[in-house]
Amino acid sequence: MKHKGNEQGYAMVIVLMLIVVITISSAVFMRASIGNAKQEKIVDENNLSVVAAEMGVDYYKNAIVNEFNNEKHNLNVLAQDEINNLVNSLEYKEKKNNDIWVASKLEIIRQKLIIELRSHFNEVVGSFSLEKTIDITVKFNKKGAIKADKIASGVIVKGIVTGHSGTYTKDLDFYITFIVPELIMDKTGGGSGGGNVTLDNVYPNPVPMGLPNCTDNKSESCMGNNNTSLQNKDSSTIYFSNGFSKENGNLDFNTNHSKLYVNSHFIVHNANNMNLSGSSLFVNGEFKVNQNSNNMNQSLIKVNGPFTVGQNMGNINDSTIIVNGSFKVGQNMQNATGSKICVNGSFKVDGNMKLERSEIYVIGSFTVGNDMNLGSSSKIYIYNPGADISSKYKGKVILLDSDAIIREKCGYSGTSSSLPLIGLDWDDNHEINVEY
Repeated sequence: MKHKGNEQGYAMVIVLMLIVVITISSAVFMRASIGNAKQEKIVDENNLSVVAAEMGVDYYKNAIVNEFNNEKHNLNVLAQDEINNLVNSLEYKEKKNNDIWVASKLEIIRQKLIIELRSHFNEVVGSFSLEKTIDITVKFNKKGAIKADKIASGVIVKGIVTGHSGTYTKDLDFYITFIVPELIMDKTGGGSGGGNVTLDNVYPNPVPMGLPNCTDNKSESCMGNNNTSLQNKDSSTIYFSNGFSKENGNLDFNTNHSKLYVNSHFIVHNANNMNLSGSSLFVNGEFKVNQNSNNMNQSLIKVNGPFTVGQNMGNINDSTIIVNGSFKVGQNMQNATGSKICVNGSFKVDGNMKLERSEIYVIGSFTVGNDMNLGSSSKIYIYNPGADISSKYKGKVILLDSDAIIREKCGYSGTSSSLPLIGLDWDDNHEINVEY
């Protein structure tokens, strides 16, 4: 083969140049491909961390909404109890036709519900799971505490959820708003208590004129005060026109066949040894024992207002307590024997309760925090539409269809109608906001 002029070797040079160009281009393309693959992996993992965080928001939202739905019944009961106490108050009887005053009282009750809902959320959200694993490398967890704050119309629950995918994380802030609706009273009746129930002759009107101040150890009709001794006041009638308070020490009763009329309030620190043998105590207002009330014997107590014992109440023997208002014992109520307790309002014992040959009648909600020991012949009668009592108390706790029996047994007067119902129109569409 003959080569012309200077063409010898050019083909080899061109081939080598092509090889170099192709090699360089391949390296560039391979580097770009590897870079794209890494970038896609980063994007994928970042996206998965966002998805994990979104799944976490959904998880906590559902858990919080379920807690809200579980708590609604308790809020309804609390609202009705507050309405019962309001309607049974002396102030309501005077101002019930003042719509502005009634609306202000209903708003106060609504704010109590908001505070109760906030407390419930803050108590239970701590039990929510800290972390949930979706697969080997993808998971979410709450960052810090989920908290509930009070707002004017309800409660806002807020928290931070962190999504994880490999080494990548994403935080999402979420806010769920729960609105507590305005309360509306249905004054046509149908509620859980006796709105027109009254206790007659709790405080005489008028009080006899010209009565002397009480003296110690003497049978008499007299005017009492905070310094009046209730020892050895047999066969006496005592009027406390401005209430009775003894907020230190212990109050001992030892009166036989006497009548004690207390207007406004009866508030003592301890009330142990209430020996009212054949005697009666009438309180036209609040009855409150800050700590303990024990050893109540052969007593008749009528209270036209709430009845509260801060700690323990025990050894209630052959006594009758009739309350036109709420009844609450802060710890245990033990050893009520041969006694009767009537309550037109909510009944609540936070600890244990033990009855023997005793009966309890309640027009309203009924709650015992721990165990009930209902001995021989003991019965509890409740009129409260919608009440749910454990089957283990079947035959001992009797749910009534009307309040007629309770009125008859307890001597409540007034027309037979129920307390106003409250209308709570709960909104099940809860606003949720998420900040990325």
